[in-house]
Amino acid sequence: MKKIKYIVIVALSAVMSFSFQSCNFLNVDHYFLDTMNEDSIFSSKLNAEKYLFNVPTMFPDQGAIWGNSFTPGELASDEMTANWRTGEFPGIYFTVGRVNASNLYSFNIWDNMYKIIARCNYMLENIDKVPDMIQSEKNEYKGYVHFIRGWAYYHLLQNWGPLYIVYDQVFTSVNTPDDFNKERATYHESVEYIVSEFEAAAKDIPKDVKTNQIGRPTKGAAFALIARLRLQQASPMFNGGQAGRYFEPWKRKSDGKNYISQERNDSLYAKAAFACKRVMEMGYELNTVELTAEEMANPTMIKLQPSVAAEWPGTFPDGPNGINAYKSYKEMFDGELVVRNIKEFIW
Repeated sequence: MKKIKYIVIVALSAVMSFSFQSCNFLNVDHYFLDTMNEDSIFSSKLNAEKYLFNVPTMFPDQGAIWGNSFTPGELASDEMTANWRTGEFPGIYFTVGRVNASNLYSFNIWDNMYKIIARCNYMLENIDKVPDMIQSEKNEYKGYVHFIRGWAYYHLLQNWGPLYIVYDQVFTSVNTPDDFNKERATYHESVEYIVSEFEAAAKDIPKDVKTNQIGRPTKGAAFALIARLRLQQASPMFNGGQAGRYFEPWKRKSDGKNYISQERNDSLYAKAAFACKRVMEMGYELNTVELTAEEMANPTMIKLQPSVAAEWPGTFPDGPNGINAYKSYKEMFDGELVVRNIKEFIW
C-alpha cells in the first residue's frame, strides 16, 4: 500500500510540475489580444502600441526559405531539385504539381494576411480616439499601420498575383456574403495600391530606429520595397512580355481587362529607375573593410581574377581593389558591429 501511495504521489507531483512549467495561459502579455476588451485597446497609448506591435507576429518567418517556407522559393525552378518529397522542401511540391486549392502546404498564409489587413483597418479607424497620444505620435502610428498593411498585401501579391483589395473597409459580424463578393484588381492596380501604402508609411515612419527598436520598418525599407515592386512590375513577366502571354485568357469579367498586362508600357521602367535611385541616394553604402598592408603583401590572400582586375583597375569605390571582400561581408553577421551602425542594412 505504501508503494502504491508513493507511485501516486510521484505521478501527481510530475503532473503538477509539468502543469506549472507549461502555464503560458497565465501570461497576460502573451495573450494580450485575447484578454483585452475591444473598447480598451484605444483607451491609452500603451494599449494601442501593444496592439499595433502584436499584429506583425502573424507574418510568416522571413528566414524560412527551406523548411516550412511560405513561398516556393529556390526549389520552384528547373535548376534545383531534391529526390525526396517532404515538408522540409515544400518548393518541390510546387514544381511537381502537388500544390493545389485543397492543399497549399505551408504556403497557406492567405487567412493570416487578411487578419492582419482587417486589424490594420480597425486601427486606422480608431487611432485618433487615443486620449494620451499627440498628433505626431498618431501620425507615426498610422505610418506603421500603412507599412504593415502594405507588407501583408505584398505577401499576397507574391503568392497569388492580382489582389482582392478591401481598402479601408472594417468588417464586422453583421457583414453579409455580398460584402465579400468583389473582383480582383489587375496586377498593375495591385502594385499601385501597395506602392501607395508604402509611400504613405514613408511620410511618417523614421529613417533610423533606436538600438532597442531594431527590426521595426524604416523609411528606407518602405522605399526599397517600392523599388522591388516597380522592378517586378516593369519586367517582361508583367509588362507585356512573352512570359505574361501565358495569362492572356485571364480577364476581369466586369470590364474585360487582362489581369496581367499584354501591352508593354515603357513608363514603368522609368518609375522603377526613379524608385531605385531614391533608395541609392538615402545614404546606404556597402559595408567595407580595407585591406591592411600586411594583407596586401600576403601572397595567400584571395586576389582578383586578372580579367576582373583589368576591367576594374580602380580602388574602391571606383573599383573592387583595396578592400577585404570576405571581412566586409562577414563583419555584418559576426556581432563585431552594432546593427544600426551598418550602413548596408536597410531593414
